[in-house]
Amino acid sequence: MTSPDKDLSEQGADTGSVDVYRYDDDDGWFYSVTISSGLTRAGDRFGQSISAAGDYVVIGAPGDDSNVKRILNSAGLSELSDMLGDDTFFTTTNSGAVHEFVRSGISWGQTAYMKAPNADNHDAFGKAVGLSSYCGLVLPVRMVHFRISIKIWTVMT
Repeated sequence: MTSPDKDLSEQGADTGSVDVYRYDDDDGWFYSVTISSGLTRAGDRFGQSISAAGDYVVIGAPGDDSNVKRILNSAGLSELSDMLGDDTFFTTTNSGAVHEFVRSGISWGQTAYMKAPNADNHDAFGKAVGLSSYCGLVLPVRMVHFRISIKIWTVMT
């Protein structure tokens, strides 16, 4: 269940989140956890789209405004986190982003943050996403294909 309009008090209006439900043969469906990203800001609409395959989930945030024009895998996530308070870093209006999370047990951890290499105003990158065991597909104004290899995302040309 996605909640792109959810207001996270520390991050602002329309930040968004994704509620995860699990199925148990004895109890049926039950709430498990809420996924949110510490890399979102007001208006990002995190959770507007979602796709899962195995232990991976990609979550679109088409309202993201960051100037990043690349993929930040695990090691680069702190780079963006450090810039969240700097408004000069967020000047591409609604260019969009996609966040990847990987499940370990019942926990979900963020492992990638993806932007189109040609991100521009109002692209809404991440408005629609798809994921299979071999690649991801993001359908914004300009379609971009991503491939995952050894847990590292790259843009397919």
